[in-house]
Amino acid sequence: MRLLPWALLVCLVSGCVTPVNVDPEVPLRDIHRLSDDELVTAISDTKHRRYAPASNVYITALLEEAFERNPDWSAEVRKRIANQAVWLNMTKLHLLLSRGRPSDVNRSIGSWGVHEQWVYRGWIAYLEDGILTSLQD
Repeated sequence: MRLLPWALLVCLVSGCVTPVNVDPEVPLRDIHRLSDDELVTAISDTKHRRYAPASNVYITALLEEAFERNPDWSAEVRKRIANQAVWLNMTKLHLLLSRGRPSDVNRSIGSWGVHEQWVYRGWIAYLEDGILTSLQD
C-alpha cells in the first residue's frame, strides 16, 4: 500500500506504523509459541540486524522467554547472556543466546567426542561436546 506523504505523517504521529523494534515475522505476543530452535534463530537474527536502540524491547522479550524456559540458570549467567558476554565453560545454548549463530561451523566427530569451531566476525570459539573450551581472536 502506498501512502501520500501527509498520510504517512498522520500515520506516524498516530502510531499506526509498526515500530522498528518489532520483528514482523514474530510479534511480541507470539514469542511464547516459538520452539527452542525458533527462539534461538529469532535472537540470532535480531542480533545480526541493525536495529534502532529501541530494539532492546524485542531482544529483551526474546531473552526473557529463554530465561523462563531455563529456570535453573543463575542470575550471573542470565546477566552475562544479556550483556552478550563470552566465557569459558559456557554451553552451546549460552553462546547462541549471547552472540547469535556463527557465520560458519567446522565440526569434527570422533571417539573423543564432538569438536566444533564456530567462526564469528573477528573471533573463533572452540567447543568440545557443547562446552566452550577456548577462544581465538
